[in-house]
Amino acid sequence: MALPIQDQMVQKTALSGDLHTNIGVQQKCNVGATTVHKWVKQGLLTPIRFSKRLVRYRASEVEALIEAATQKGGA
Repeated sequence: MALPIQDQMVQKTALSGDLHTNIGVQQKCNVGATTVHKWVKQGLLTPIRFSKRLVRYRASEVEALIEAATQKGGA
């Protein structure tokens, strides 16, 4: 079964590292959509935009956020 075009694009980009959706970041960090948006505005997460609606985030950046929060004693 062939993958949709968008999934193929994500797979090609993922060669340099895994990518997360907005919902994936929310679930992994146990935060809401507003927090993810704030992290983007603060420069803590870099959105990878394939289109206006198709946005992904590097897993390495998400892990760095989690690590930083753990070191600071955050939730």
